[in-house]
Amino acid sequence: MKLPLLLGLGALALLAVPLLAFAGDEPAKGKPVPGEPMPAFTAKVVQTIDSSKPAGVTVYMTLGVNCPATPQYTERVKDIERAYLSKGVSFVYIYPNKTESSEAKAAFHLKSGYVGGMIDDEGARITKLLAGKKTSEAFVVGKDGKIAYRGGIDDSLKAAEVKQKYLATALDELLAGKPVTTQSTQPFG
Repeated sequence: MKLPLLLGLGALALLAVPLLAFAGDEPAKGKPVPGEPMPAFTAKVVQTIDSSKPAGVTVYMTLGVNCPATPQYTERVKDIERAYLSKGVSFVYIYPNKTESSEAKAAFHLKSGYVGGMIDDEGARITKLLAGKKTSEAFVVGKDGKIAYRGGIDDSLKAAEVKQKYLATALDELLAGKPVTTQSTQPFG
């Protein structure tokens, strides 16, 4: 994404902050996530994570502008974001689809009303190293820099049919200092 686009949109600012970036093999659950500085585009400054300098709990979520699952989850994700930002959890949204323009990704992110920052994951580099397979897939990284949960937000595309809130449960357990009981689920998308 280019700076002129951001200035044109008015609400985004280019921040060179250390955000999750990966090198080498995909990180395994329970292993530290390699970190290095990476530029990010964000509507507000978010707490960042670099596993060499662990910060707080961070949720990284892959989203797709044209993915049919993404709009079905927008309000639920925003509800989770609102509930957990006050508990010190940061949110970063990763847009990996090469068929979607940087402009479309930025516009979608702003229109959706997410508070957390966004990464235009050109070439899906971060997503591939996370072993992400779908859009609307969450990756929770604990204070120790390790992946504590990866998978779906919940168990249904339809909000009225949700029985298990996987992401919220993983965050609750992690914040309570407990082991995450369900570390991986199958996301929709």
